[in-house]
Amino acid sequence: MKKGIIIYYDEDCGFCRQACMSIRKFLFLKNTEIVVITTDVEAYRVFQDEYSWAVYDEASGKYYSKSRAWWRLVHASPFSFLYLISLIPGVILVGDKIYDVVANSRPKTCTS
Repeated sequence: MKKGIIIYYDEDCGFCRQACMSIRKFLFLKNTEIVVITTDVEAYRVFQDEYSWAVYDEASGKYYSKSRAWWRLVHASPFSFLYLISLIPGVILVGDKIYDVVANSRPKTCTS
């Protein structure tokens, strides 16, 4: 059985759920599961510690958060060549800052 990717999202955020579904669709990750973050202890710890979604890669056994989660999904997609962008110095840092802005506006954008 092929090991896959699981995306964990905050169930109280309708925007977050919709964003995960859109990411899965547009990156052609049809076998990627989208799961409520409270169903996995480690994913929920990521959420509490980093106020972030979590992406779990079953092959490596690692959890990714913020922009690293995005780049892990890109790497797993047919667009994996774009993953090279994440290797440019500063891209992850800038991506994390952008993620923080979005996450901190969650109370305004989240509707169930």
